Amino acid sequence: MSTFADRVLRVAIDGPDAASKIILADETAGVVASLGRPVIRAGVDGFHNPQVIRRRRGSHSPDGYFLDAFDYTAARHLLIDNEHPDVPRVLRWAADAAGRTCPP
Repeated sequence: MSTFADRVLRVAIDGPDAASKIILADETAGVVASLGRPVIRAGVDGFHNPQVIRRRRGSHSPDGYFLDAFDYTAARHLLIDNEHPDVPRVLRWAADAAGRTCPP
């Protein structure tokens, strides 16, 4: 990793439910941080769509959960497409996308 110390490193972890993705992400973040790299831990749970969108196909709809639960566009824009992330700005935007407020 020291070869690319001046570049943003993004690591994505995906997998089925109950596959210990959070544990793997936490451990990976710890290793990256121990190498002196800044770490932002973000999960898709911070990007839920508003309830009116999530439940428009019914509260027990598998299609609704798969298609409407998360705002993937916002997650991609804030976490992936941002070529020169400013850490406080990204964290503030992510919190806003989750419906919470953060101090500027």
